[in-house]
Amino acid sequence: PFSGRLARGDRTVRLGTSTIAVPQLREDGAEGDLVLGVRPEHVGFDDASPLRGSVVDTEYLGTNQIAIVVTADGASVKARLPSSLPVHPGDQVGLVFREERVSLFERASGRALRTSLHDTERAHG
Repeated sequence: PFSGRLARGDRTVRLGTSTIAVPQLREDGAEGDLVLGVRPEHVGFDDASPLRGSVVDTEYLGTNQIAIVVTADGASVKARLPSSLPVHPGDQVGLVFREERVSLFERASGRALRTSLHDTERAHG
């Protein structure tokens, strides 16, 4: 979750002190309480990322694992990672998202904001 004002053409959002790249916004006037959504398979770890969190749990799934990370502002993020990557509760990690797979939503209504991600989805289906 985050609060802000977005406009057509925006390609970034502010989460706390971090700037996160997102698909280009295709509509005007998204303002207020918003939510950034990303599936676990589009989340990774990068020590250089300014968006930081603490691993609170991991779940082994054979060749993959799910790591649950809580950010400084209390947001919970799941990352699907290779099981070969050593991840343990208490680890401090930097989070990165595959920019082209991030979704934005109005928090109150749950409505997805139209972005270039939707252009790609329409072209495939």
